[in-house]
Amino acid sequence: MQPHAPAIPADPPPLALDVLDARWDTLQAVVPTLLGPEAGRAACVYVLRGARKTAPKRWRQGPRLPADLPGMDEPAVAWLAQRHVYRVEQHVAAGLLAWTRDERRLLALRTVPSPLEVLGLQAAGWRCVSLLDDDADCGLQASPFEFALHDLCHAEHFFDPAHHAAQVGFFSRLHAMTQAGIWQERLQAWDPQWQTDWHHVASDMNGAVLFLFSALRRKAQLAAPRHDVAAPQVVSELLQGLGMQGEVAEAGRLFSVHRDVDRALVMQWAGLLTDHFGSLGLQVLQTAQQVPTLGTHRGLANPSGH
Repeated sequence: MQPHAPAIPADPPPLALDVLDARWDTLQAVVPTLLGPEAGRAACVYVLRGARKTAPKRWRQGPRLPADLPGMDEPAVAWLAQRHVYRVEQHVAAGLLAWTRDERRLLALRTVPSPLEVLGLQAAGWRCVSLLDDDADCGLQASPFEFALHDLCHAEHFFDPAHHAAQVGFFSRLHAMTQAGIWQERLQAWDPQWQTDWHHVASDMNGAVLFLFSALRRKAQLAAPRHDVAAPQVVSELLQGLGMQGEVAEAGRLFSVHRDVDRALVMQWAGLLTDHFGSLGLQVLQTAQQVPTLGTHRGLANPSGH
């Protein structure tokens, strides 16, 4: 006997582009003051409006089965809960809806923060989503709509339960390294390529902490000879900055996924590194209660992107 096909939910009330434009006109001035579910609902309006403007004839796509009904009265939220929408991937839509349920530590900004500001947010267990003006400079992104989707995609990788605590631990140590000492000096004095590489890891990479750590270690090794410093010395100083000692530091020096490396050793090193950063991250998440701010106003203008 064939199972019954799931019922396709009826479309939410129609939302013309001028309705979304008017709703966004009301919201955009207050976005930096919104937190939690209110900020999430504003982001839903922004994203749905962006999809409609970008693909007027294709913005509404197939039904979302099962529908994710958050019980909100914002029509844009209902659309994202019940329909696939142009360019809004499944995990991004799920993250937006989770934001409306106050399940994401996200700040909604109207400008682009600097890489160091993004790092500071991640070090406290938060991330941000920039909801930019239609004519804003979007750096490498094609449009403000795409910029917001890029931020939302990063957010979902950051808040992935399997990797969140370890990422927070990694970024908290990275942030501390920018505040004083040799790494603060190098961030200011070494060449632009190193600064770009550091900021890329610090603000534009999310996922498994082993991937983040390996990327930073490799970039440091490549930068060392350009500045007349031995690569092993730079790696040792990097491990120290990341709070690694004893067997954890040894794992940090040796970790590799090269096919010639013994798999049992790889798993041992991976466990030590993940546990180290995960423990640091849990300490941050258990103590960080205050909503972070960027300077005197959330979202200080910076055209560098993130």
